[in-house]
Amino acid sequence: MFRTRRPAVRVPLLLRVVWPMSSPLVRRSDRWQAVLVLLLLAAAAAPLSVTQPLQHALELRLGHAWQAEVQDRTRVEAVLLENAPLPVAQAGDTATHVLVRQSATAVWTETGGGTHSVDVPVTVGARAGDHLMIWVAPDERTALPDPQPGELHARAWAQTALAVMGWWSLLGLVHVLLTTAFERLHARWWTVQWQRTGPRWTSRA
Repeated sequence: MFRTRRPAVRVPLLLRVVWPMSSPLVRRSDRWQAVLVLLLLAAAAAPLSVTQPLQHALELRLGHAWQAEVQDRTRVEAVLLENAPLPVAQAGDTATHVLVRQSATAVWTETGGGTHSVDVPVTVGARAGDHLMIWVAPDERTALPDPQPGELHARAWAQTALAVMGWWSLLGLVHVLLTTAFERLHARWWTVQWQRTGPRWTSRA
């Protein structure tokens, strides 16, 4: 009785299945291109592991910038004298213009009884009579409201998202440039190979 002999598994064959670039038919430029693509993918995935620390660092930076901006200002309680205007669409021609007011007039009272008014940035939905804390400049011509709850947090996340998108855009541009360069290199390779083998195929016996 004869036993069927199983063919031995060849390591090179397994290697080609796991890593197709190990095939002898693959050019060296193909291997380099594959390696660079893997590096680009790794670089694209890298920001996903640092988004939280980056957001936290940006939030701290925004907080420090805010404190530095208001350190010479005086914090007072003010009352809005008008509603925060909503975006209004005005149709006066073929185009539609959207006008958005970003400030409203607020008034505050000094300790001695004097009153002052100033334009302050307000959020949509603010109403006349609302009380808010503002930071008045020494010349009393400009004022800044206290940040809304979660405002610095949201701004930090927005900046983080922009940074990640910018990084991905840069990597996308690098990928396009590399792909174009390798396509030109491969085209030259095919031209050289055809110059070597073409005459033998097209020549008459």
